[in-house]
Amino acid sequence: MAPGWISNINFCFTGTVASTCSATASDNNFRRVCYCDPKATTTTSTQTAGGGGDPHIYTLRGAHYSILKEGTFLAWSFSKAQVEWQLFACYAGSQFTTQGLLLLDKHSGVTIEMTAKDCTWRTKENSGWRRVHQERLSKGDSVTSLDFKEQPNRTEIHLNIKSETEKDERKVARVIAHCRPEDHLDFKLVMSEKSDIDHVGGELGSAPPQNPSFVSSSPQTMMETKTDAEFEVHDSWASLGGSESADAYLTKQRPLGPSLVSKACTKSQEEDAEKICAKHLQKEGDPWVFADCVFDVCHGGGEVDAMRAAALLEA
Repeated sequence: MAPGWISNINFCFTGTVASTCSATASDNNFRRVCYCDPKATTTTSTQTAGGGGDPHIYTLRGAHYSILKEGTFLAWSFSKAQVEWQLFACYAGSQFTTQGLLLLDKHSGVTIEMTAKDCTWRTKENSGWRRVHQERLSKGDSVTSLDFKEQPNRTEIHLNIKSETEKDERKVARVIAHCRPEDHLDFKLVMSEKSDIDHVGGELGSAPPQNPSFVSSSPQTMMETKTDAEFEVHDSWASLGGSESADAYLTKQRPLGPSLVSKACTKSQEEDAEKICAKHLQKEGDPWVFADCVFDVCHGGGEVDAMRAAALLEA
């Protein structure tokens, strides 16, 4: 399992109120209240959030937690004027990994999905589903468009809005995914403008809870947890807009036994996990990402997941 990501955050959130960068990034319980990059300046507006592994969720408003429930969830939404995007994520398996992403552009009607079965993005057309290539996805005179780009070891989808007063476009967000076939995928979302966060919903738009709950096998792997019941959707993947084949694959990923996350790690396992994570991640760079990596490796992850975490952090 691999951790989620957050980076280049240039201001802190306490609840839903933004303030200048002054908070510390760690405490003895590995509980995240807010995060500041001490190297950042207040002039940069790019904000990053994402999910992966258990999955661990890092939100645009500074929350950091792990989900201990399988199912399909509204990971992110953006609604402003006539623009409406929705990103759904399916978490499944004994390690609660992300197994599928479904992105809907309600205005243009563009629908794309990817599952960990083959890590291939596909789009829905009248004749059926086809693979997405390096291309722009838009329909008619829509004010929205999606630019799909393939990068080494990852894919990127740029979500654009056409200005109503001018003919130029502005990028609102990027969805970056890193996927391992027949295993799981990890994703992060980058918002271009701080002001757009006011129009964001879903898991990645949530604020830190007032009364958090924790699961821990030891102080080193204490983790804030949620079930995200308010973001869970009970419609099938296909009824949301996804393909029947993806629906069938995701259904098969439901665990047959208890989750590996429920099992405690020994001190020896934690020490071994720290050594694996230290080969690819800097503990001082983001202690939360490092702590997530240790937690995941303890609960059945491998070195390849730490490698992927490092690669996506650099994206």
